[in-house]
Amino acid sequence: MVRLYETATNQLCGTLSDHQYDVLTEGLEEEDLEEAECTINADTIELLEDQGVEPDLLDILRAALGDQPEVTIRCERS
Repeated sequence: MVRLYETATNQLCGTLSDHQYDVLTEGLEEEDLEEAECTINADTIELLEDQGVEPDLLDILRAALGDQPEVTIRCERS
């Protein structure tokens, strides 16, 4: 399992399966979100949705974004 955090507040946004993590890193074109941070916004989430990312993962990203224009996320494997 992989925990997804909003970096500025260190708030846990949700827990991803290993498959969801792989889909997210591929969709964001990131090599490893455990070693780096990534900024997302509504356009990023829309792009992932267009790529067919599963609704559960999109919901976690939307929750992380909240009403902010953008948010920086990071992951930790448990």
